[in-house]
Amino acid sequence: MTFLDPASGSGNFLTETYISLRRLENEALKEQLGVEIVLGELDNPIQVSIGQFYGIEINDFAVTVAKTALWIAEAQMMAETENIVHMNLDFLPLKSYANIVEGNALTLDWTHVVPRDKVDYIMGNPPLGGYN
Repeated sequence: MTFLDPASGSGNFLTETYISLRRLENEALKEQLGVEIVLGELDNPIQVSIGQFYGIEINDFAVTVAKTALWIAEAQMMAETENIVHMNLDFLPLKSYANIVEGNALTLDWTHVVPRDKVDYIMGNPPLGGYN
């Protein structure tokens, strides 16, 4: 699944969605480990990645905050997964990319951020301009 927040601000919708999906994934891993998976068979048990999350934000500082928030969330969720599978997972150096771009979502062609056929969900609050 791929997610786009065209007015991502500091990335809260993207970050919370990522954390929620990773927690669901961790719950599924707990169930699998209790039933059928042998730890040696797990190369990389994580299927949800911050690379699946895209955002557009007009404010350059907010873009940096959003990317950082996703990286922090990824680190936190990686630690939770390591506790479940009882193995160290390769996280550093940062290899994943937070796809938050600086731009005006009202004028930018969103397909330059993520191809239309790759987007499963568009979320977020629209940019507000007073009473308009």
